[in-house]
This record gives sequence, C-alpha cells and structure tokens, in this order.
Amino acid sequence: MASRDVVQRRVVIADDNADMRRLIRDQVELTGFAVVGEAADGDEAIRVVERLRPHIVVLDLEMGHMSGANALPAIRAAAPSCAVVVFSWFPDPFTLAAVLALGADLYVDKAEGPGRLVERLRMTVAETPLPAEEADADRLAAVRSELDALHQIARARKLLSGERRRYTHLQLIENRLERRGLSCSPRTPEGA
Repeated sequence: MASRDVVQRRVVIADDNADMRRLIRDQVELTGFAVVGEAADGDEAIRVVERLRPHIVVLDLEMGHMSGANALPAIRAAAPSCAVVVFSWFPDPFTLAAVLALGADLYVDKAEGPGRLVERLRMTVAETPLPAEEADADRLAAVRSELDALHQIARARKLLSGERRRYTHLQLIENRLERRGLSCSPRTPEGA
C-alpha cells in the first residue's frame, strides 16, 4: 500500500477475455492502482465487488454468463460509492447513453487502448476524494484479498498448518473490522 497520505485505489477488472484482463491489470498497476480482484462475467463481477468493495470497477459490457450491462445496476447497489468505468467496444451514442443511465460513471472505448483507460482513471481519482473511513475499508479489502488467495489454495490442495493459522487470524481481523461498521460475509476454506 502507498503511504498513509496517499491511499492506493483498489480496482476490480471485469472482462471475459483473460488476455485483456492481464493487459488492463499491467497498465493499471504500473500507474499506482492496486488490482484487488478480477471477474470473467457479470455475475462473478457482482460477487467480487460485494466482497472487496473496490474504489473503481473496470467493466466490459459483452461478457459470457451475464453481461456487464446487466450486472451494472447490481454492482452499483453493492458498492454505491465506487466509480464504474465501462471499457468496451461499443462507441455508439445510444450505448453510451444507456450505460450512463444504468449507473456507469465513465465510458472508455477499447479502441482507444488501455493507456487512455488509465488516463481516464487518473482523472476519475482526481475528481473523487476518498471517504474518511477508507483506512478500515482499505484494510478490510487487503484482508479479504489475502483470504481469497488462501481460499484458492484450499481449492487446489489442503492448507498447511501455517496457512490455516493465517486464515483463522485473518478471519478474526475481518470480524473486528466488520464490527466497526463494514459489511462482509464470513467464509470457510474448503481445505482448512
């Protein structure tokens, strides 16, 4: 994380193309943002946003199981203070108006490339100061991100004793932060 004065903005990327997610992640992280989660469809994007409460969601419109356009209202409801930046291939005025009406803050055409996306993200950050309670929110997001990483390990293999202890410790921290007023749902790793 950046210094206490400069909080690193948390980003979730939702795009069905793994190569595009990797390209966006690389560009975004090079500029000082922290990519805390990714999703391959709208349904997964909603779950990731609910769990991680990012500052910014980069959302493709055309994805598998559920499109970004269909997920947008639920994403907005799950994290009302985050900025939703649509990064997609649909530059026509009708699509732009519809996406903004659904709750997107910004639309960037993929034809302009990830460099332009990063420029627009910087502008969005400059225009939206962080709320005062961001220290706890940032800590909660970091804890959840580490819990999710351990959960993924537990899917692949049984957690080692040190990993199980770390998971339990992170759950305690998560519960304490929840009691301070931040919401989340508890998880249990499959291999714990």
